[in-house]
Amino acid sequence: MSNIVTLLWTGGWDSTFRLLQLLHDTDARVQPLYLVDEERNSTPREIESMRTIRKMIQEKMPQEAEQLLPTDYGSYRATTMEPHHREQWESLKERGRVGLQYPILASYAEQEGIERMELSVEGRSNSRSTIITVLDPLVERQETPGGVVPTLPQEVEPPEAMLKCFSFPTMYYTKLDMRREAERREWMPIMEQTRFCHTPI
Repeated sequence: MSNIVTLLWTGGWDSTFRLLQLLHDTDARVQPLYLVDEERNSTPREIESMRTIRKMIQEKMPQEAEQLLPTDYGSYRATTMEPHHREQWESLKERGRVGLQYPILASYAEQEGIERMELSVEGRSNSRSTIITVLDPLVERQETPGGVVPTLPQEVEPPEAMLKCFSFPTMYYTKLDMRREAERREWMPIMEQTRFCHTPI
């Protein structure tokens, strides 16, 4: 098994929390991935945040920082959605709020040969009709270089098969859970650098 974890990182709260978990709790090498969307106003701010966070990790966690690989950049708009992913996405949308990013990310992973990508999806116990609604009955905890994380089994049938290239390490965390853990581990100075807003001022 490869010791590299591919993590979709946006510079936002959830994915930065997961990044710190990986660096602190595992010996995995972390390959951040960011898909640039030139039409989204938040893109420059997210890239700026990731640079700031990376610098802080190097300063505050120099040993763990050696596990952090240079960020891979792809293009969100240039990624062609595979027809089978579109078909499965259309079916999944009828059962929960499954955004357009999922078939795009699944198509990107397939085209780039990425076998497993971590998505930092927050779990909301009081919310219905989210991606968690689709995932919860099917995920199983699997051993990965990033620890034991919720993942769909490879034999899962369509339409959920669209999601089997992902794992969802934060799906049972709320933002409050993440804050508590970040405070306990003294990660808050780094977490306070996160940003995620589609229309920043």
